[in-house]
Amino acid sequence: MQEISDRIGENQFGKCNVKCMDCHEDFAMHFERTGPDQIKVKAGAIGKRNGEYFFKCPDCYKKDQSFGQECETYSRVVGYLRPISNWNNAKQEEYKCRKPFKVEIE
Repeated sequence: MQEISDRIGENQFGKCNVKCMDCHEDFAMHFERTGPDQIKVKAGAIGKRNGEYFFKCPDCYKKDQSFGQECETYSRVVGYLRPISNWNNAKQEEYKCRKPFKVEIE
């Protein structure tokens, strides 16, 4: 996920070429940055099994959405993206209370 965030950079949108796990075709997975530490998949789907990521193209995902596991949430900590599931319980509760905001540029 860090690689995806790095590819997008500060841009609002980005894409990454990957191979579908079902049809084995290459496709461009599109992403949208929804916050400073949040990325939303716009085309296709990402799953994780046994520590490895796998991808489904939009067509295969429409046919079968039952794959993978619960999506991991990452947050930026000191310049690096880290999975929230690795945080202690207090920090996870603190994360749930966070509210996004926009800084107005004059």
